[in-house]
Amino acid sequence: MGAQSKLNKKIGGRLGLHLVGVMVLISAVLSSIAAGVQLYSNYERERAHVIGSFESIERSFVPSLTAALWEFNFDQAETLLDGIASNVDVAYIEINAASGEQFIRGQADSKLDEERYFDLRYQREDGSELLVGRLQLGLSFTRLWADIRAQFLSIVLTNFVKTLVATGIMLILVYHFITRHLHRIAQTVSRTVWWTGNKSLALDRKKQSGDDDLDQVVDTLNRVRDELRQAIGELEQTNDQLMTTNREQSEFAYALSHDLKSPTNTACMLLNRLQESHRNSLDEEGQTLLDASGNTLNRMGNLISDVSQYARAVNDIQTHELVDLNQLFDEIIADNKADLETANAELDRQPLPELLGIPSQIRVLFHNLLSNAIKFRDANRQPLIRISSQDQGTDEVAISVSDNGIGIQAKYNQQIFSLFQRLHTYDEYPGSGLGLALCTRVVSNHNGRIDVISTPGEGSEFRIIFRKPNAS
Repeated sequence: MGAQSKLNKKIGGRLGLHLVGVMVLISAVLSSIAAGVQLYSNYERERAHVIGSFESIERSFVPSLTAALWEFNFDQAETLLDGIASNVDVAYIEINAASGEQFIRGQADSKLDEERYFDLRYQREDGSELLVGRLQLGLSFTRLWADIRAQFLSIVLTNFVKTLVATGIMLILVYHFITRHLHRIAQTVSRTVWWTGNKSLALDRKKQSGDDDLDQVVDTLNRVRDELRQAIGELEQTNDQLMTTNREQSEFAYALSHDLKSPTNTACMLLNRLQESHRNSLDEEGQTLLDASGNTLNRMGNLISDVSQYARAVNDIQTHELVDLNQLFDEIIADNKADLETANAELDRQPLPELLGIPSQIRVLFHNLLSNAIKFRDANRQPLIRISSQDQGTDEVAISVSDNGIGIQAKYNQQIFSLFQRLHTYDEYPGSGLGLALCTRVVSNHNGRIDVISTPGEGSEFRIIFRKPNAS
């Protein structure tokens, strides 16, 4: 229960984190878009301001530079150049005077983002213009990009702090209004006492005017709990009735077979005495009828014994214990030694594991499978019977009993496990048709599975899947 509670908390907490995470992600995307729009707008505004420096310089410095060059006042020209260079966005200045002088500020190989050229024309008194020099200006956006980066970092840092604060607030709100109620729902539903008790699930909060989604979840769980309890009660009642009927039928079959066994044995005894005392006085037809009566009574006796054994398997509720299959098969092989020698059968038994089961039923199961392997042999070759085990993984093990006998057609693979199902006449292969049905019942009592893989004319393999003794 503790592990389940931790799991429920983890699930509820994860849901809250996912919800808050989605909200934060959406907020971050929207904030990034808004920040991008803001930064682009700032960039365009600052860029226009920087480019506007050309007009400002043209308006403030070009007339003075023209006059200084006309008057050959180069000191004044140098001073004016220094004034232009004081603009942080100006990266390069070059003046080529008509008289041959050249004035430069900045590096000629500087990376320039914008360039402009201005002709320095002096207007004489007669109204004519004379070219006294040429001004080259180069602007750099270095400061602009530095400002944009600073704004970007400021926005990111501000949004990060806002996001942290908003995330904390949202986590608190989500926990208060959602996840703590989910925790309570998960913890309550995981308790067996809630499913079996009469107390309904309720949220730990004030009653609201209308039902929200959590109230609907709680109402649904309470309704499903009530329906499940009703269904479980009906199922338990039906199961009890089936168990009672099954037990009564088993007891009836056992009692009937037990009551029939005594008169059948008596009839067999009387018939044997009749054969011993009066066989010679009967004609051939009488002797044939006497033999047929004896065979019929023997079959009836075998059938009664098989029914009695099947009834005991149905009603057997013994405690399971460890069964050493190696020792068990040694005993079964010893019991069938005469039949094995008569059939001249070769037996190959591999090492086998221990099983948790009812020893008497496990013995009946493998005794029947071994007897069938001997019985349904091919008359044209020496019988070969193999008994082995295969590990099916961490929880299961398979026990196989295979032979090279007459085999079974695939369409009968399920039919052979039903009660009183025979594929051959009694004269061909004696039996009651209960052997494999009894095997199926024993396997069912041990929560296992049984199936057959067979090829007509080549043989059959019966595989029984058991749970390992240490399987959970």
